[in-house]
Parts: sequence; structure tokens; C-alpha cells
Amino acid sequence: SPTVGSIGHTIELGQRIFHSPFVPLVVGAPVLNRFCVFGNLFARSGPESDVFRLDRHPTMSRHPITPMDESDLRQHLARQTARPLALTDVLQLDAGSETVRAQIAALPEGGILLFDTLTPAHLMTIGQALWERADQAKPLFVVGSSGVEYALTAWWRAQGWLSAPPEFAARPAAPLVVVSGSCSPVTARQIAWGLAHDFAEIALDPIALLEAQDDETALRRALEPSLRMARTALQAGRSVIVHTCLGPDDPRLAATTAYLAGRGERANGGRASGSRLGRLLGRILRALLENGGVRRAVVAGGDTSGYVARELGVTALEVVAPMAPGSPLCRVAADADWLDGLEILFKGGQVGKINLFGSLLAGAVL
Repeated sequence: SPTVGSIGHTIELGQRIFHSPFVPLVVGAPVLNRFCVFGNLFARSGPESDVFRLDRHPTMSRHPITPMDESDLRQHLARQTARPLALTDVLQLDAGSETVRAQIAALPEGGILLFDTLTPAHLMTIGQALWERADQAKPLFVVGSSGVEYALTAWWRAQGWLSAPPEFAARPAAPLVVVSGSCSPVTARQIAWGLAHDFAEIALDPIALLEAQDDETALRRALEPSLRMARTALQAGRSVIVHTCLGPDDPRLAATTAYLAGRGERANGGRASGSRLGRLLGRILRALLENGGVRRAVVAGGDTSGYVARELGVTALEVVAPMAPGSPLCRVAADADWLDGLEILFKGGQVGKINLFGSLLAGAVL
């Protein structure tokens, strides 16, 4: 949004540094069920759902930090930057690389070019365009999702420059610890699946945690009952799910929103509270991991994942196996012995099938 994580502002900063002739913008990633068509962004709400335009998406239209009220990315970015923005649509991509080259040549210096992305074939055409321009005198500053990497590797593979991908394998591991700050209905369905399959539930009270945040003694008192319940379940060999929300209709979400509004904290998009809750989930996960016995964990929620990773002290991740598109199981590199070698999966709210936690227990690779 213009006030939280402005991509338009980032583009302006990147242009100032790299002097890129133009800025390609590649947002769609079909393997992640995210599509850009005639400049509008569409996505599924989990792999089992229908495709929604983003301003009608059951999660993203109601996102607690950056709700999408506009699916046309040109209109959306016009609120964030005054730079000229053009579109290479699906019809132009289908026409082939010569059409794309001509459009790039007609761009004003430093303009933004948004690429539609509906099919894997579109990715290869985009990858070719990016690679051809990257081979010229000025560096090419590219903005986008993992669609950028999918586009480039599609082109490299078509040229025979890449070897076959490696075979991945993951072993079963139990018990599993899940910490979730996600408000997505996809994550809520995954949590419901876990609870139906003997996961222990630790439902946190966000308001109580936020009120206790400024007092270490009060915070310990607020967290201790949850930690005690989680440790008891883990010692019995049960997997555990610790969560602050179960989907957009969870009463805790409305209550927390009202609480923050009463404190005047919604003006910054709820970032401060999201950061605090994310760090607290990191503290809970750390306390459970330091006890030993748990060597595989899940963090649900895109923003939450970043806060938890920093709280844990993760320095690097190495892919172990693909468990869901966009969310591989990884091995942690860290200075602390209790964390180094831990297997962890960070997932956005929309990512993964309903039985994702079961797949992680069983080591079932995609």
C-alpha cells in the first residue's frame, strides 16, 4: 500500500541506484495459483478453491495490514509512484517475443512494464525478455514475486542451460510444532484439519498479550499457561498448534481490531501490533524448541514468518524438500545449538493444501 511496504517507492529507490533502462514488473506465478490478466491480479484462496479477483478475494480483500481494494495493478501502483506504467497483456505475450521486444523499445526511459502471467508459456516469453535485456550495458532492476525466478528458469531450461532438478526426500518427524499468526481461511482450514487429527490446540488471547507486552513479568504470566499446556502435549508425543486467529471471522480478530482502534494504533495499518504478536510467537516457539525433542516446526503467516525468523536468530535456510508450492521444508543455519539443523517451513496464509501439517509429519514430498 502507499503507507505500508510501498512497492512504488521501492521502484523509485531502485531506479535511483541502478539507472535501469526500464523496470519489469512480474507478479503472477501460476504454480502458486496467482495470475495476472489484463493488468488485474487473481488468486485462489488455497489450492482447492476457485480463482478470485484480488479485490474480491476472501483473504486479501480483508487483509488486516494491507487490504486490496483494487485488483488492477496499474491503478494500485499509481497511488504509490508517478512513474509511467505500461502493460504487456496476455494477447501480446501470445503473439511472441518480437511483439514484446517492440513494446519494450517503445517504453519511456525508466518506465515500469507490468507483464500479464496466466500460463507457464507466458513465463518463458517473459524470461526470454528479461534475459535479453539483462545482457546489455546497464543493469536491469526487476521487481516482482517468485514469478521472476520461474520466468528466468523456464527460459534457461528451454535453452538447455539447466540440468535436471535434484530428487528431494524428507523423513517423517514427530511431534510437530505449529505457530500461526495468520488470519487466512486457508490456514484456518489447515488448523481445523490438525485438530481433527489429534494436534493439541493452544489458542492465544492477542489482547492479553498486547496488554502485557510492556511488562516482562506480566508477559511471562500471560505466556506461562500456554507454554505449560504445549510442553505437556509435546511430552506426550502430540503435535501442537499455537494460534492467534482462526480465519477472518474469528471473534478475536474483531476484538483485537477494536482494541487497537481504541488505542489509536490502526493509523499505521496495525504494524506495531502485528510485529509484537509475531515476536511473541517467536518467543513461544523458541521456548518450546530450547526444551529439545522437537526438530520440525511450521510458522504460518507471511508477516509472522519474518518476525519469528528474526526472533529465533535464523541466519540462513537450506531447502530440504518441496512440501507446498512456495513453501519448502528447510533446514535452519544458526549460531545456537538448539536451533541449528532444525527443519522449518515458513508459509504464507494462502499456501498449502488442507492436510499440509499431515504431509509434514509424514515427510510426504510434492
